Amino acid sequence: MKKRIRQGILVILTMLLASSVCFAADSEGTKLPDSAANTPAPPAFIEMDDGDYAIPVSLEGGSGKASVTTPAALKVKDGTAVMTLVWGSENYDYMISGGVKYQRVSEEGYSTFEIPVTSFTQPMTVIADTTAMSVPHEVEYTLTLSPDDIMAGNQTPQAAAQRVVYGCGHYFCLRRRIACQKKTTPKIIRKNKKINKKFTFFIRRVAFTI
Repeated sequence: MKKRIRQGILVILTMLLASSVCFAADSEGTKLPDSAANTPAPPAFIEMDDGDYAIPVSLEGGSGKASVTTPAALKVKDGTAVMTLVWGSENYDYMISGGVKYQRVSEEGYSTFEIPVTSFTQPMTVIADTTAMSVPHEVEYTLTLSPDDIMAGNQTPQAAAQRVVYGCGHYFCLRRRIACQKKTTPKIIRKNKKINKKFTFFIRRVAFTI
């Protein structure tokens, strides 16, 4: 009786050992995703004061027909920079930069994205998803920045054009206002003269009565 119990225990232990070996083999055969591959690329460090700047940027890749606005707006804070990338098309719905997916800033107008700068000295590889064709697909591009040509945000050609437009609008508005004043001023003077005559006549009548 005791011998049969021992044999039963040995059989159970053997089965448990065999199942644990199979589980270990299966675990070793299934490779888990590498966490380092999904880690976002760290932002590049730049020694500049916090503020708004602009940096020239060139685009390569795809069919060669894509374009971006240059210089691009650059916002620096605590030694890192975020670039506002404006495409010359409305057909990009998202971007991937440094392993992170970014959505459009606005659904209207040209496709605009705010992405952190991961390198000032080496080309940045990015992916942009275009909906221009029948089936959306991702296209790989490279962005090359020119850190030596960084300028203040108010020195960009876009800012200069805005100042010209504002100055012209202010000039024509001022001319129109002056012209309106010239037309209305004589009428006001004539009206005031009539009022003064009536008031003077009234004062004289009151004085004569007293």
